[in-house]
Amino acid sequence: MSVEPRAVRSEDYAVTPPMMPMRIGSPAMWGLAEDIPYWQAVSRLYDMDNVVGAYELAVELGAGRNARGLSMFRLVDAERDVRVRGTRHEVTDWFGVEYIPSEQGERIQALAQVALKKAGQERDRFCWQGKEKVLLALLAQEMDASWATARFGYCAQKTEYYKICVPHHATQSEDRFEDVFGHEFAHVMSLSQSKQRLSKWLGEGFSVYVSREFSDRSRQVFLSRPHHWLNPQDLELQFGPGIDLGSADKWLAYQQAGWITLYMAKLKGEKELMVLLDQFADEGFLRNLKLMALGESRTADAIKQVYRMSQAELFLKARASLQAPGHNGE
Repeated sequence: MSVEPRAVRSEDYAVTPPMMPMRIGSPAMWGLAEDIPYWQAVSRLYDMDNVVGAYELAVELGAGRNARGLSMFRLVDAERDVRVRGTRHEVTDWFGVEYIPSEQGERIQALAQVALKKAGQERDRFCWQGKEKVLLALLAQEMDASWATARFGYCAQKTEYYKICVPHHATQSEDRFEDVFGHEFAHVMSLSQSKQRLSKWLGEGFSVYVSREFSDRSRQVFLSRPHHWLNPQDLELQFGPGIDLGSADKWLAYQQAGWITLYMAKLKGEKELMVLLDQFADEGFLRNLKLMALGESRTADAIKQVYRMSQAELFLKARASLQAPGHNGE
């Protein structure tokens, strides 16, 4: 079953954004969990990857006030389904695969090798020495639905490992699977390197940059309609809950974050991107004291330390760079 993006409803331009994965961390981080103690308990079980227990508790609770728990319930349900009906295979000491044999069959070996190769390439590219364990979950075909919470794939930080969930439709082509897994594994690197403290826009921008998901169509939109290029605060908000996955706004947010990350990479190279992520991980007393005294965000301070400019200046220069002749994502 193939999932097609919905046509964009926009008054000033009409584009159909390509299939764009929604990437998330834990439900609590992204505001998917109901803000009452019982739904927080569901979130804690989910973060422990006790998806069966989380599902059973969620069923007892119902959808919560104004059905706010529905998004999380669907997330838990998808992972519980593959846990109950599937099997798990530990491929290496750090990488495992969870899948439904009747749906993936012998293809699982090829997909696992594609994932391992892609992870190795990204590790080598950024000289990343992380030891984090990763569980790859291939979701059921019946979860390929427009109502799914994260129907294009996502990376969730669990208590003991990172879990990359890939929808069934993305496993039917090795090229498509490689693209989705590559984007999600980039999240493993950025979250680990920053100790899970980086801003959402930068996390998404890093993954878009790593997997080269740039579109010249978005570049033209940003140049011809400057109001679509958001300031740092508004861009960060685009990655919270309640955003239409098939909307142009969501797609443009991913693109803008990617273009900004590309600009930083061109300024000082990919090694400095990892240095930038290291800045987020610094939890030293003096660092925190300085941020409190200046009233500055961790993101703004990290950018200033590495690129010697404010976050606002970085955004302006990154957009201006799109005007360069022959500019592309290479």
